[in-house]
Amino acid sequence: MENKTIRSQSKFDIEINITLTEIEARALRELTVYGTDVFLKVFYEKLGRSTLETHEKGIISLFETIKKELPQHLNKADRVRELLNTKQ
Repeated sequence: MENKTIRSQSKFDIEINITLTEIEARALRELTVYGTDVFLKVFYEKLGRSTLETHEKGIISLFETIKKELPQHLNKADRVRELLNTKQ
């Protein structure tokens, strides 16, 4: 008789979209300039590990998303602003 296996897997995801002003987006990007390692090192030294340690993977992922996504949008804003300023 053949061994049969039944497998079950559940997955639950939540996606949260946030709208930022340009000034908020630029500030958020600046938080990531020095990288996740430096941010966490200083945070842990100054404020302790208990707050963020359990969220470290999320912080790393968040910083990567910010570094990947925000510059292209902010660069567009900069280009539009340049065009508006040069065509006077």
